[in-house]
Amino acid sequence: MAFGSIFQTAQGSFILEKHVGSFGAANDFICSWTPADQMARNLAGGIQVGAVNKGSTVLNFVYYAEHPKVAEDAVNGFLKAYQEYSLQDKRESSISALHFIEDQLANAKGDLSNVEGNLQNFKEINKVVALESQAQGFFSELQGSTQKINEQAIQERLIEYLINYVKDPKNVYRSIPMLGEVTQAGVGNIIGEYNKVQLQREISLQTIPKENPIIRDLELTMNKLRGEVVLSLGQLRDSYKALKESLEQAELQANSELRTMPRKQRQFLDITRQQKVMEELYSSLLQRKIQTSISAASTLSNIQVLEPGFSGGWPVSPNPRSFYITALLTGLAIPVGIVLLLEVLNDKVSSRLDIDKYTTAPLMGEVGHSDEQDVLIISGSDRKFISEQFRIIRANLQYILPKKDKSTILVSSSMSGEGKSFIATNIAGVMAISGKKTVIMEFDIRKPKILKGLGIERKNHKGITNYLMGKAAIEDIILPIESMSNLYVIGCGPIPPNPAELILDAKLEELFREVKERFDVVVLDTAPVGLVSDAIELGKYADASIYIVRHNYTFKKQVQLVEELYSGKKLPHLSIVINDVKAKLGYGKYYGYVSYGYVGYGYRSDRYISHYFDTKNKKFSWWKKAARNLGLSV
Repeated sequence: MAFGSIFQTAQGSFILEKHVGSFGAANDFICSWTPADQMARNLAGGIQVGAVNKGSTVLNFVYYAEHPKVAEDAVNGFLKAYQEYSLQDKRESSISALHFIEDQLANAKGDLSNVEGNLQNFKEINKVVALESQAQGFFSELQGSTQKINEQAIQERLIEYLINYVKDPKNVYRSIPMLGEVTQAGVGNIIGEYNKVQLQREISLQTIPKENPIIRDLELTMNKLRGEVVLSLGQLRDSYKALKESLEQAELQANSELRTMPRKQRQFLDITRQQKVMEELYSSLLQRKIQTSISAASTLSNIQVLEPGFSGGWPVSPNPRSFYITALLTGLAIPVGIVLLLEVLNDKVSSRLDIDKYTTAPLMGEVGHSDEQDVLIISGSDRKFISEQFRIIRANLQYILPKKDKSTILVSSSMSGEGKSFIATNIAGVMAISGKKTVIMEFDIRKPKILKGLGIERKNHKGITNYLMGKAAIEDIILPIESMSNLYVIGCGPIPPNPAELILDAKLEELFREVKERFDVVVLDTAPVGLVSDAIELGKYADASIYIVRHNYTFKKQVQLVEELYSGKKLPHLSIVINDVKAKLGYGKYYGYVSYGYVGYGYRSDRYISHYFDTKNKKFSWWKKAARNLGLSV
């Protein structure tokens, strides 16, 4: 088919014109036809309408298309159709209302003619000239009586309500409302006196108890006055009732007089009333017809186009800046989302906030991660950061322990593996360094670790169980620690089949008495309090208790047990020590747990941190470093 030739389809005749410069070198083109109904639905679905401002009556129409002219034609065509539809809708509404009024007007005219014909026939047959005056007099008298009866009934009902209010037990000591009908009668004085006594009672109750004789006298006076009020109100109600009955008699008399009037008078009044109603209806419909006709003739569309559709002249989509911003936000959101997901899935203690959330117990101190093979890492000349942390714990203990020369410290935790024995050993060590004669007592009888951590063979020494069974003296179970002066240990001895009953032995008190006589500081390494009750039983011998929470190991729900022990005072002077805190190195800063105001005596460079953590000659693989930077346990 050549350009410029006419071709026929089912939808009509078409001509294909060539626009110079708009096509390429190809000679074959595909033309598609879209039916008008489908195109209209597509255009209507693409139109976006919104108010220019919140609460504004001005609407903004937007349509996106590949060609600006197509978008302009779509918006302008929609606005034009919207105006025409609004105008047609208003005209059809006015025309429909006019047809309805005309139909009703014809019916009203016919009814009015019938009523007027009936009135004329009635007057001619009964020769009625003027009966309205007499009938009107009886009607007026009847209406006046009815109104007075209603007024008396209302007043009687109000008095009845007031009587019920006074008799109600829940209103015994409340004031009685002063109604207008009451104030006009003598009962108003009694009510006023009652309310005065009631107010005096309310004021007196603010300063004196209810059982005071003054309150009782006031209540007796109120009961007496209440009875007088009920009696007076009853008399007033009876007077209103008697007046109402007399008015009802007068009404019956007027009604009887009205019935004696000739039937023709009542018929005359009925016909006259119907005539007046039909005249007013006809006049109203006629006036509405004129108003509707004028409104239909002057109908204008309430849609006004302030500005026709136009194109800005530049593409609105795709927007490169929007893509860049979306990519940037997505790149930021993914790692943030991963971090938040890891935080949500983490059910272990990972920060101090996790402890503050579940317990109000004080924090004694924090101990960093140690890669040392030996359990006892404290020495007199050691200045590593972890050693300083134990010295801080020793300093904080001075504020918790009672002011006496000798003290006993109990160490426990929620479960095995939280570093309870490690903390107990080094607290004892830091106490021994300060010059105090210190002993560690291995009371974790079910799973002892103290002697093994100190490198002492258990089978060669007697311990606590031997003493409690009477098979060893106190001198036989005390072992000195050769690597540190002033530090001793008492092992648990052979593991018995009934550790809980053994702790309840009466000889345990004798053991503590002898130990406290020989040592300045006694450190008790007890079984986990979250598993057995040994620590609670031993709490009566201790002056302070330390609860171990291990970073990224202890479950958050287990911290709730600390709050139960602390609030219930089941362990003396309970405080928390966080163990195995990981130090995060990055950008030359220290991002650990510690919040004591200094790290490395004010120096926070990587060099000093490496010194305090003693990371020299330590080899870490890259995946361990990455895991530690994320706060994961490795």
